[in-house]
Amino acid sequence: MNRLIIDIDLPLDAFDLQVALATQKKVTGIFGPSGSGKTSLMEVIAGLRTTAQGKIIFAQKYWQDSKQKLFLQPEKRGIGLVPQQGLLFPHYDVMQNITAGQKRYQGSAKSYQKHVDKVVALLELAHLLHRHVRMISGGERQRIALARALCSSPSLILMDEPLTALDHQLRQKILPFLQQVRHEFDIPMILISHDPKEIKTLCDDMIVLHKGKVTAMGHPELVFAEIRKNQKPGKDVYRIPFSVIAMTEHGATLRLGTPASSHFFHTRFDPGEMNHIEVNTSNMMISLVKPDLVTGENVLAGTVLDVQRQTGKTKVLVDMAYGIEPLTIEITIPKKELSIGMPIYLIVQKHRLLYTQHKQMQTPRPISVQAYAAKQF
Repeated sequence: MNRLIIDIDLPLDAFDLQVALATQKKVTGIFGPSGSGKTSLMEVIAGLRTTAQGKIIFAQKYWQDSKQKLFLQPEKRGIGLVPQQGLLFPHYDVMQNITAGQKRYQGSAKSYQKHVDKVVALLELAHLLHRHVRMISGGERQRIALARALCSSPSLILMDEPLTALDHQLRQKILPFLQQVRHEFDIPMILISHDPKEIKTLCDDMIVLHKGKVTAMGHPELVFAEIRKNQKPGKDVYRIPFSVIAMTEHGATLRLGTPASSHFFHTRFDPGEMNHIEVNTSNMMISLVKPDLVTGENVLAGTVLDVQRQTGKTKVLVDMAYGIEPLTIEITIPKKELSIGMPIYLIVQKHRLLYTQHKQMQTPRPISVQAYAAKQF
């Protein structure tokens, strides 16, 4: 398998992405919480971040070397990209999307068609080929994006959290397709994920990113065992940045976190002001299904990263995806089993949330409530 060498430095808003590694495994995982620099690293590898300094070498070919002022354009790197949301060409049907990279194929038209037929059969897309992309589901969209990458004659495939936009049931359906692709095609891949199950199932090797730095590298089972061994007890209070985007007589719609998402809260705010929500894990309840909004309750979405069971209680590590580090919630053992990768919902009563007005704070982190002018709602 071709060797990938990365030694780069890219300044970001919250930290510098500084990664030095070498891998030649078939599938390498890049793991870390939301906001750790995973997607930025993928963009550097793909040639989409021209300000990154350092070098990238793949199969003994320099894709980038700042000292030599060498930079290979993205289209010349031969990368097949599978982004989070599929991002299909809206003016093409399914077949046209799959074959969009045909011009990169070096063989005959007959051998290319044979390759396309193999990919279509493997990913079970034959019944969709002449359908417009507006008429397909999220799971189908991800399979089509994967087929397009495989049919573009890639030397390397980059998958940026390809299952993150799907619900738990769809993830379980798509994961076997990724396993088949791994088995059937001799193409090195990099999988970016914050889901330990995806990494363990698909990857031969992995790196862990935290605030732009590599904190661990090795076989997934060994790395995750070390993470569990060294995991410190979770903190109680976490801060999520937000801004108000709409108000009604019943409450406010807020843009939460980085990356941003909209949520309705049963609280009134001044439109446009920047604040931070403080959440205390001891005041949270977990629901396995999305609850109906009840006056006086607020609901935050999360994904289970790890479950540690002890006598009479369970500790759940949850990725909130709002630009904060994963939080640990301690609960009594639930009736229904929790599993890694499962979407869950955190319920917080109205009077259990705090918000602070502190416009200079840009990076969310745990704080002492007494240190700021806090208001309870």
